[in-house]
Amino acid sequence: MSAKKNHLTLIELDEVESTNNYAMGWIHGKALPKGHKRLTNGMAVLAYHQTVGKGQRGKSWQSPRGESMSLSIVLMPDFLNTAQGFSLLCAVAVAATQVLQSYTGNEMKIKWPNDLYWHNRKLGGILIENVVKGNQFNWAVAGIGVNVLQKQFPEFLENPVSIKQISGKDEEIKVIAQQLQAAIVDAMERLRDDPMCFFEPYNWLLFCKDEKVKLKQGSRVFETIIKGVNTQGELITGVDGLTTFQFGEVEWRI
Repeated sequence: MSAKKNHLTLIELDEVESTNNYAMGWIHGKALPKGHKRLTNGMAVLAYHQTVGKGQRGKSWQSPRGESMSLSIVLMPDFLNTAQGFSLLCAVAVAATQVLQSYTGNEMKIKWPNDLYWHNRKLGGILIENVVKGNQFNWAVAGIGVNVLQKQFPEFLENPVSIKQISGKDEEIKVIAQQLQAAIVDAMERLRDDPMCFFEPYNWLLFCKDEKVKLKQGSRVFETIIKGVNTQGELITGVDGLTTFQFGEVEWRI
């Protein structure tokens, strides 16, 4: 089923292996939805159940049937070069967080690099996959998973939470998806005008900023203070001096 709102196309699927894979298929020549002759910026796919959801660094995303939102949006960040990749993540993460704040309050934060947290509990996550031509981005797929209607979670998941648990309300998954789709497409237009415009908001929304946390690097667990994130997307930490970490170099211990 296809729905249009403000000229944005949203394809709804009951079940799919991965919405990111589905959207990436369009980029690589898979048949487009009926009535569409070409791929356009903002076209998105929403699934009510993912059987093989993907997360950062190959981690799986748990997607209960009809309880969580799995959304992937096709974007055209062809005005960015590959050195500006963090700007794209900033735009998507800030836009998504601001939409979710309307359901959960201002306690929504971005846990570096791409998790969506309410207090110290995970509400969702972001995975951006890119198609690059030379040193420029050609296409990108922004995948967003959000826990919406769950009343409980498997014990093996660390600190999950749903919108239902936070607000007590049964929100409509499709409405949230449409709001996210519109906000992220709008964010892309602002990014086109100023590739750094979401850098400061990302830092304002940073989870545990200026707080003492535990991180793990290899087998070593250590305490430090989160100072912010630099323009390369590296986490800045330190107590007596400053240390930076790239994606994947450290893990959170909450």
